[in-house]
Amino acid sequence: MGWLYNNLGGVYSYNNIDINKGTYYFKKAFHHTKNLKNNSDFLVAALNIGANLIELKQYEEGKKYLDKSKDKVLVSNEMDVIISMYASYSAYYDLYKNDFKNAEKAYFGAIEAGKKDNTPAIRMNLLDIYKSFAEFYKKYNKLEKSVEYYKLYIDLNSEIYNEEQKNILQGKDQTFRLDLINSRIEKVEQENKDYVKKLNFNKYFIIFLTILVFTFLTLMYFLYKNFTKNIKINKKLKKANIELYNAKQKTEEIAKLKAQFMSTVSHELRTPLYGVIGLTEIIENEHAELKDSKYINSLKFSAKYLLSLINDVLSLSKIESENIELVYEDINFKSEIETIVNSMEVIAKQYYNVITLDLDPDVPKYIKTDKTRLSQILLNLLSNALKFTKDGNVNIHIYVVNNSVLNFEITDTGIGIPQKYIDKVFDKFVQVERNSDEQFQGTGLGLAIVKRFVDSFDGQIHIDSEINKGTTIRFSIPLILGKEVERSTSNKNGMTIDNLRVLVVEDNKVNQIVT
Repeated sequence: MGWLYNNLGGVYSYNNIDINKGTYYFKKAFHHTKNLKNNSDFLVAALNIGANLIELKQYEEGKKYLDKSKDKVLVSNEMDVIISMYASYSAYYDLYKNDFKNAEKAYFGAIEAGKKDNTPAIRMNLLDIYKSFAEFYKKYNKLEKSVEYYKLYIDLNSEIYNEEQKNILQGKDQTFRLDLINSRIEKVEQENKDYVKKLNFNKYFIIFLTILVFTFLTLMYFLYKNFTKNIKINKKLKKANIELYNAKQKTEEIAKLKAQFMSTVSHELRTPLYGVIGLTEIIENEHAELKDSKYINSLKFSAKYLLSLINDVLSLSKIESENIELVYEDINFKSEIETIVNSMEVIAKQYYNVITLDLDPDVPKYIKTDKTRLSQILLNLLSNALKFTKDGNVNIHIYVVNNSVLNFEITDTGIGIPQKYIDKVFDKFVQVERNSDEQFQGTGLGLAIVKRFVDSFDGQIHIDSEINKGTTIRFSIPLILGKEVERSTSNKNGMTIDNLRVLVVEDNKVNQIVT
């Protein structure tokens, strides 16, 4: 029964049909054979269970079966079983524990066992161990060791290949001898036949044999050429792998330096810009006659535009250098949306626009989401809509689809986007060419940031636009219902804020003045 269940387990496992089912049958075999002494079926079952569980990433459970059979395996003197055990141990220590020392020790155990038996099956197992060991060293950047075991792999592979060719030659020789004996028997049996027919038979036989030998020699020649070609290709591949690895290291170092440079420069630029914007406001407040000066207004616009660009570069740099991890919390959705829309009133008045909120009644009052990321998406999109619209309307419509998706539509009556830019506006630093004044300039980063935030929600975003008629941006995120949250009330104790002292921590002298 143990033997039968082991074979059933092998059918499902070795052919990669269903490893879980194969493990089930191996466990049946283990149950039937565990009380038998020195039974090879027990060892096969235990080791196969351990190997399958490790492949299924159930590492600790797999190791238990390896440990149960270890003592019996080591005294069994069955080299294929010993090699299998050490191979499973090496996978456990390498993939699960990241324990280089014990994984290496297991590989050495497998190689030592493989060298004790020169049978074809064991030599094929040793060939696999050499290759795995070489890849193991490559993974841990021990390239000299990796090359050493790749060479052992290639040498053993060549040796096995040459022996196979020798066996083929021996087989051909035996076939030839058998044909020769048969021809002699026919010759004896057909002594009374026409002598001319005998000559013709011998002639055709020699022609056939000549063609056969020629074909065989041609095949051997091409096999040899292919073998030598493979050796050259392997050498080239090793060299290419080393070059690719070095290039990868350099590329990663350059990308890291680029990110550090962008972050450092952007941060350093923000400090003087804060001073420029602040001092401009102070000058304007102290000298009322300059309030309508086109030069002061141009200075303020340029400084704020540059600050916006730097902030966008910093945001995008942070997004690309780190994985975005959403922080979900329960929020009063209606209250948060109204706060965002109200905060846009200043920009709306600046461009003489009317902003409206259309919130469907079926939208839940409380949802669970990352409030900060969602706010950044809406603020970017509403800000764009208001800045690219003048004397018009901007509407935000929010509704639910299939009780599982929260949809947002932001529609404006602005200048629109040319169709050739629709598929590019979510790329970094893409700016639409316009024959208009400075109010329509942008950094080319806002929509790129929005797209990455929407993707982090596993959402979708789409744009429809028509020149001089307006733009509609739709995006959706999964709807997660939230719990009711208490609304905080400020100054509930009636405290006053008179006679307070403020501590300003700033090492830049100009910014100390501004603050």
